[in-house]
Amino acid sequence: MKPSAFKVLFLLLLFVGAAFAGHWVTLEIIPKKAMQTVIDRAGQSGERENVLIHAPPVTPNSRRVVRPSPDLIYSICVYDLDEGPIKLSLTPSDHYASLSLYDDKTNNFFVENNIGRQGKVLSVIVSKTENTLGSAKTVTSPSMKGVALIRRAAATAEQLQNSMEARNYDFCSPV
Repeated sequence: MKPSAFKVLFLLLLFVGAAFAGHWVTLEIIPKKAMQTVIDRAGQSGERENVLIHAPPVTPNSRRVVRPSPDLIYSICVYDLDEGPIKLSLTPSDHYASLSLYDDKTNNFFVENNIGRQGKVLSVIVSKTENTLGSAKTVTSPSMKGVALIRRAAATAEQLQNSMEARNYDFCSPV
């Protein structure tokens, strides 16, 4: 028995609809849910927003981040731009350091490291709109909430000590 044209069209539309729904869930819902979990845990449901939190050095038991690198130490700032822009500052150090910004769907929209900065502080204003505030670089966030992640080299005892000292001067705060 031959399927009718109506049945074939219905099945084709059903397939296209399911593919679209799966695509949408994969690109929109799952990343947003994953980042909301990070924001809730690290930001303690709003209690630690727009504040830089220094994680302890990575050990074999550290698993707050999936497979964290034992050669790095991390600092995180859950940001919320509802009250206005925030300022992030990465203090110079003798060893590698980077600042990465992620939106509420896990998209990395900014990254910069200290290589070639000749000991200059990296200051960034994160805003929802394009503004120029002082000498800091302005970065426009695609979402009102997100995460700033600072990574510093800690592969040796000397690097760890230098990075631990330098990160005491890093900050994340409202402008």
